[in-house]
Amino acid sequence: MSGVSAKQTKQTEKESTLNPIPIALSPLERISVDLIGPLPESMGYDAIMVMVDYLTKMKILIPTTVKLTALGTAELFKAFVFKRFGLPKGVVSDRGPHLSPNSQGTLEIPWN
Repeated sequence: MSGVSAKQTKQTEKESTLNPIPIALSPLERISVDLIGPLPESMGYDAIMVMVDYLTKMKILIPTTVKLTALGTAELFKAFVFKRFGLPKGVVSDRGPHLSPNSQGTLEIPWN
């Protein structure tokens, strides 16, 4: 053992409350999003943005790159999700750099 007791470990861990995700009652009401990569490059892409509907488990797979920015993510949402299905009530992510919110804690979507 490394000489650190279980009591010391518990004192240094951050405690946070769990926030359950509300149950989706209609398709594409709540979606999850994640970026998978780096992958072997194909046609200029080396990552896949995966969006999954919580109710139907429908998947939207979008080719992209690992250099995706928050603005690029917003553009992909606009082109592949909002345009086809409308605005979801909630989006769940792992808070990766591709979903970095602005200073107000929201992801701004450029609509023009």
